[in-house]
Amino acid sequence: MVHHVAMESAARPLAAGRFSAAAAGSAVVVALSGAAVAPAYDRAGTAVFAGTLSFAFAVGAVAVVGAVITLAVPGNRVGWLLLTAAAVMGVGAALTEAGVHGVVTAPGSVPGAAYMAATGPGLQAAGMLIAVVAVPVVFPDGGLPGPRWRWLAWCTAAAVSCLFLGNVLSPHAQQARLARWHSPLGLPGRYGFIANGLSSVGVLLAATAAAGAVAGLITRWRRGGPLVRQQLLLLALAACPPAVVFVVIILSSGVPGWLFGVILLPLPVAIAVAILSRGLYDLRRAAHRSVLWLTMSGTVVGVYAVVVIATAALTPGQHAWWAPALAAAVAALLLIPLRETLQRGVTRVVYGRWHEPYEVLASLGERLEAAADVDGLVEAAVA
Repeated sequence: MVHHVAMESAARPLAAGRFSAAAAGSAVVVALSGAAVAPAYDRAGTAVFAGTLSFAFAVGAVAVVGAVITLAVPGNRVGWLLLTAAAVMGVGAALTEAGVHGVVTAPGSVPGAAYMAATGPGLQAAGMLIAVVAVPVVFPDGGLPGPRWRWLAWCTAAAVSCLFLGNVLSPHAQQARLARWHSPLGLPGRYGFIANGLSSVGVLLAATAAAGAVAGLITRWRRGGPLVRQQLLLLALAACPPAVVFVVIILSSGVPGWLFGVILLPLPVAIAVAILSRGLYDLRRAAHRSVLWLTMSGTVVGVYAVVVIATAALTPGQHAWWAPALAAAVAALLLIPLRETLQRGVTRVVYGRWHEPYEVLASLGERLEAAADVDGLVEAAVA
């Protein structure tokens, strides 16, 4: 009976680990697919393309860091929030650029373009708020500073919801490229104030949540030791650019589009350095997960690039909007069988053969049988 219970308890973490890996892999594929689709609808060499491309790089960085943290410590909400932010921003960017292309650049070329243009900006705003505000709320251990800080989690969730609904329900376009365009999801003119009110409440709640996150980080600083303070310092330095840009947006008419992607890049880098290089978790385990996911990401990107290039070669002179979606589907299908093979190779590199005791013992037995004398037996055992 005891042995049976032990087997069940061992099977549960294995199943949970596979679920976490599948969920993280799906989020990475969605984020990278959206990040790749968005620039495909823009014309290279323009300011809009520069903004879309910089945002795509930021989404990719957030997705990779989120996957590494999630696989290293599945119970830490930081990784899951980063993955959620990356997936939402990736989908939002793809919908926005596809919508603008189908409404303005080449009207009628993208089915449902108007609805894409209506929902894309809202998803982008929601994803960015998750990355910039929600992550600092639970950094670095994945929990709130204390039971009295639950209001901060609700405030952040309300800010994300209000900003998303305010963008989607607004009757007017949220981008200058969609001038004189009316959203099919927008409220009628006399009810337009509701969307504006939701957006205003969302901005107010976001500012409140950001202030609460800063207060929570200060509380952690006072309670924490040298290691926690180093981690918080890295996060604070990386969060300064988004905070400055947020203030500039409030006080001015706007900022260049490419700046949104640039200000997001330091945030996942700082989080990765703080968590993976500052001793918060087992570095060898984190290194194992990092190498595994970097290898898998490289494989997925390679498959994605091959499919897109092959599609472009087979359909010259045409805008194959379905090519990125096909490439993402192929990469996702190949990701599951490749994971086991790549994991065995990475485990061998990081841990050696310590995770293969049966193979080591079998090899030892073969060497001992092949030994001709006592001296050879000893040398074989030592080897």
